Amino acid sequence: MSENVHANKEQIKDKQKEHSDLTEEQERDMDILELPPRREVHGSGKSRTRWKMSAPLIRLIVVILLILVLSAGLFWAEGEGII
Repeated sequence: MSENVHANKEQIKDKQKEHSDLTEEQERDMDILELPPRREVHGSGKSRTRWKMSAPLIRLIVVILLILVLSAGLFWAEGEGII
C-alpha cells in the first residue's frame, strides 16, 4: 500500500513539474509590447450611459407616483375643507 502511495506522489510531482514548465514557456512567449495602445482600447468612452429599466420597476415607480399624487390631493382637499 505504501509503495502505491509513494508511486502516486511521484506521478503527481512529475505532472506538476510538466505543468509548471508549460506555464513558464507560455509566459516567455507572451510579449506585453504587442498589446494595443491604451487609447485604442479605451478610446470609445464618449457614448452615453443608458439606464435599463424592466417593466416591473416601471410599474412600481408609476404606482408610487400615483399614491403620492393621490395622497397630496387628499391632504390638500382636507386642508381646504372640501372633504
